[in-house]
Amino acid sequence: MKKYCFLFIIFVGFITPVVWAQSSVEKFKQAENLRLNYQFEKAAAIFSDIAATDSLLAKQATRQLLFCENGKTLLNYIEKPTVTGKLAVPKNTFFNYYTIDFGGAWALLPDSLLQAGELDDDLSPVFIPTKEADIFYFSSPMSGNWNIYVMRRVEGNRWTSPLALDSIINTPFDERFPYVTPDGKTLYFSSNGHSGMGGYDLYKSTFNEATQQWRAPENLGFPFSSPCDDWLFVPSIDQTTAIFASSRGGKNDSLELYRIVLEANPIKQSGHSLQEIEQLAQLVPIQTKTQAKNAEEPKQPTDDYNVLREKMQEQQADEQNLQKKLNSVRNAYIASSDNDERTYLQNQILEYEQQLMQMQSDIAQTIAQVQQAEQELLAKGIVPQKTNAKETKVKNVISNFKPFERHYKRSVDFPLLSMLPPPEEVIPESEYVFRVGKTSAIFYNQSLPKGLVYRIQIGKFSRRLPEAELKGLSPAFIYPENKLFIHYIGHFALYNDVAKALTEVKKKGFKDALVVPFIDGKRTTVKLAREFETKKKSQGTTALTSSTGTKIVLGEFPKGLPTDLRQAVQAATESDIVRTTVNGRTVYMVGPFATPADAQKVQEYLKANGFETTIE
Repeated sequence: MKKYCFLFIIFVGFITPVVWAQSSVEKFKQAENLRLNYQFEKAAAIFSDIAATDSLLAKQATRQLLFCENGKTLLNYIEKPTVTGKLAVPKNTFFNYYTIDFGGAWALLPDSLLQAGELDDDLSPVFIPTKEADIFYFSSPMSGNWNIYVMRRVEGNRWTSPLALDSIINTPFDERFPYVTPDGKTLYFSSNGHSGMGGYDLYKSTFNEATQQWRAPENLGFPFSSPCDDWLFVPSIDQTTAIFASSRGGKNDSLELYRIVLEANPIKQSGHSLQEIEQLAQLVPIQTKTQAKNAEEPKQPTDDYNVLREKMQEQQADEQNLQKKLNSVRNAYIASSDNDERTYLQNQILEYEQQLMQMQSDIAQTIAQVQQAEQELLAKGIVPQKTNAKETKVKNVISNFKPFERHYKRSVDFPLLSMLPPPEEVIPESEYVFRVGKTSAIFYNQSLPKGLVYRIQIGKFSRRLPEAELKGLSPAFIYPENKLFIHYIGHFALYNDVAKALTEVKKKGFKDALVVPFIDGKRTTVKLAREFETKKKSQGTTALTSSTGTKIVLGEFPKGLPTDLRQAVQAATESDIVRTTVNGRTVYMVGPFATPADAQKVQEYLKANGFETTIE
């Protein structure tokens, strides 16, 4: 049996090889091969057994089991599309072989928007329309996994910073290759995180004008989606054909492009045999007229009838459009108080009314012709199938399609954009307190504050570490750097505090962790940072210690200093507000003050505003 995908599985955690664990690995491989060949029932039984008996593989097996259950459901609604072309193209430039019927070209996302670590591939094509666009959708791994982002033009060459679509579209896994139709109402994309049968499936979402959000996506279904990777679904502007790419051909360095006909009302059926499913998955193209043995199809008795019906539908659509124009002009006439404008509008109303009367007469004549043709067919025992205009177009596409020719169009340069800075994230001060617990607060690519800050670097990794691998250390700060992700723990003002925390971090298994200081957002040495800290202490402008003059204790606030208290302190003095830890308690202080009298004046001001404090 032909295998349509390569199987890539990574197993971790096997320190001591044992017979039972190896048996589980072999079972996993066997189940994956079954899944890739649409034998979801058998694969599900094996994955279920592994999930229940092998703790090391339980998580992976449970995920694959879900793919199998989804696959069984999707195979109950099988569509049989007409395939009019198939091409093998290089994987790294596959999108350049797409033919877009309204112009435009593809551009690769620049490194500034990728911000990626080490990736299996960094393909992220963005469609650039011929006419200047005001919105871009693209996929980027800047947050660790591939998500879909949107950027909107503000004015001229100024654009908003990238904004990730919400969790309706983006999942904790990967969403890639977005394409939005020219009217902005339909989003197609690939995902391995939604309800699919494994690998990347193809999805469609429509835009909700009322809520200004994308609706929950729906899987395009089999055979468009498969257990392999299916990418970049792009329909024609009239929605009669579409192109997409797939790895189901089984070659690692190339993909298959498929051109299919989009039926107006596709019939979806179940009950297919495994052999039929495997045959459908290959998406074998039909022959062109020049290739077919019988190039000329005999004329069907219903052909004339369908032509008349299409004519009638087009006339009715024109009538509706004209009626809308007439209503709009009538409303403008009623609202206008200008005599000249009213005269102009009145003449336009008369003209539209005459056109409408003629159009209705033509429609009545066509309806009579349709009815007569229908009666003639019925008299011959033929029941005509009523089709709409799109169905007729689809039939014309199928009967008159051209071969799927290889057209390569080179990628264009991504437009130079000037992006507005993202809004600064407001983070509760309690989140900055170093702690070791069950969860970790994680902040990605956050700008460093001015002044002196110490952090603990736990390493540089090829990916963002998930929360579970941070082992409860918090807060965590992650920054992309030269295709890697550098990870820090903690946010400290004093070297003594960061030195104590370093011991806790190393106990959690990060043996190579080290203290990294920053001054005004720039990395510096520990020696220079400690000199800076000592100098600022002597000037009374940094964090407090027990020997740093008179200070006011504001109190314990585990969830952060209340805003009204902060504002009162800032109104009373220019001295620093400092958060410190005393016997495991988060305490806020203000100071130092040159004399106890200065501290007392501030304390009295705070008391007058309803805040009780103490002086040390």
